Amino acid sequence: MRMRRITIVAAVLTGIAASVGGMTTSASATVQPAKFAATDDGFGPTLVLAEQNARQTIQGDYGPCTNVTVYADGQNSSGTWWADVSGECSFFH
Repeated sequence: MRMRRITIVAAVLTGIAASVGGMTTSASATVQPAKFAATDDGFGPTLVLAEQNARQTIQGDYGPCTNVTVYADGQNSSGTWWADVSGECSFFH
């Protein structure tokens, strides 16, 4: 879905560039998506894997994200681990 939106935006920008025909300037327009704070969680048999899963989950759900940090973690009674992360993300599903 994300690649499809990028392709549509690229096609629109190409169409706009083609419509101005005689202009030979090469101004590049960069659209910066809005950043927002996002949180997500992950689970695993070790704390390291729980943190890794949380980082992968936030990138998959809201990415691309920057400044991803673990703000809470702990161990479940079953011996597995959990971790919560937050970050500044650019895409919302």
